[in-house]
Amino acid sequence: MDKKYLICWAVSSFWMALIAGLWHMVIWGDFYKQYVPQGAPEQANMPLILSGFIMLGFFMTFLYSKLSNKGIFEGIIFGAVIGFIWVTPHAVTEAAINGIDLKVLFLDGGWHIVEQAIGGFWIAFINDKMT
Repeated sequence: MDKKYLICWAVSSFWMALIAGLWHMVIWGDFYKQYVPQGAPEQANMPLILSGFIMLGFFMTFLYSKLSNKGIFEGIIFGAVIGFIWVTPHAVTEAAINGIDLKVLFLDGGWHIVEQAIGGFWIAFINDKMT
């Protein structure tokens, strides 16, 4: 993997993790506490969460390099599709098992489309600038 892909991976992982934390803990933290039956954990396992974003950034960078390479708009669409594919099956299963309100399913699912679209933007932007 060359330098361009390492930078895409690092930057997309960083931004997705940062905005995820802002969304889930700051902007909508009270909403999630109210509508998720098990509630938010007192202490989130941040190393594990960051590992997930590092993996997601890697897979998105890898897939983008194989499937796409045509510009920023395509990167945003690519990220949005990944967000939908990544979160929808889990969210539906989580709602069924834990009785999570469908408001959470739609809010969180919609958010992940935006979150990964931002990751796709960074991957495409860096890829475009370093080509």
